[in-house]
Amino acid sequence: MKVIHVGAYPPPYGGITSHIKRLDAVCREQRITSIVIDTYGDEPKEISSDANVVALRGPRIQKLIKLAGLLKRESGGIVHFHLSALSNFIWGAPLLLYATRDSKRVVTLHSGSFVGFCESLPPFMQAYVHSIFRRFNHVLAANPDQRDYLVTRMEVPSQCISVIPAFLPSVPRLPDQAWSLLSGALHAFCRQFAHIALITGFAKPYYGFHNAIQAVDLLADPTVGLVVHFYTSTDKVYKQRICDLAKARRNVYISGEASDVQMAALLNVIRIFIRGTSVDGDSVALREAAYWGRQIVATDCVRRPDGCLLYPFDDPQALSKRLRQAISNKTAGIVKNPGVGNGQRILQVYRELFL
Repeated sequence: MKVIHVGAYPPPYGGITSHIKRLDAVCREQRITSIVIDTYGDEPKEISSDANVVALRGPRIQKLIKLAGLLKRESGGIVHFHLSALSNFIWGAPLLLYATRDSKRVVTLHSGSFVGFCESLPPFMQAYVHSIFRRFNHVLAANPDQRDYLVTRMEVPSQCISVIPAFLPSVPRLPDQAWSLLSGALHAFCRQFAHIALITGFAKPYYGFHNAIQAVDLLADPTVGLVVHFYTSTDKVYKQRICDLAKARRNVYISGEASDVQMAALLNVIRIFIRGTSVDGDSVALREAAYWGRQIVATDCVRRPDGCLLYPFDDPQALSKRLRQAISNKTAGIVKNPGVGNGQRILQVYRELFL
């Protein structure tokens, strides 16, 4: 069996990039030929020598033509598309569907805005997008709401859809090494506080970093520090706003780019993980933190894993109360089932396509 993953490969780490890297490793562990076509970014990357990664660079049209050519030459296996920004995919979809006509097509929906984006389109564009998704052999939805929309609005057969969160377990547990793997400044910051909360994501308003900073202000607890970690997509104005807020506070730290191992180290050091989004798919980051045994405080914008402490987006007062609850009770916000078997579930989808 051969699987071609189309999407983004790290660096940077986070979201789709970490998922693709781990799924590629899962495939190779099972002796499945795995190729990653990295379509993200324009700069060269340092890529692990044990991975078969083809990096496409250049203008958008040029990358699309190169991608279609590669998929046509490698036809006959499975082509697995990993989508976040649907708007970037649909304009080139007809060519990619034609190039993969002799392959089995799988798509993972990583974005929480999938349903809202589709509903915002005019009727003729909705019909176009619906026709695209009916041409996939299998769709991996991030949550039940996406599955229901695919069935009822797009008329995708229910047997062609699986709800499989994109979280896959990362590096082995490393509690004894965690502190030594943190950068000097981050290490020094975390050592100042008895309780560290972490919030990660795109530097964009819908990730709610401003709410987390306000909530820590309202908490007014000198034993609590907040680490803010940005990755990939950035709104420069919003990022500067958050950086300015952090600079004005001794208990807020902006973390730089981190590898999988460094992020795992940070997750071993913190106590509370905040998922502050106004819209979400499932959140790999949340399940990653839960996997490391962290307490989870998250917005109620989507169905969350059992155990999360929930609060409404744009309500720093409610978030502050949830943080206080987590600090006063070490068992509050613990997710017992983060979904460690998702890799095997995806492999089963692959196998069933050839039955």
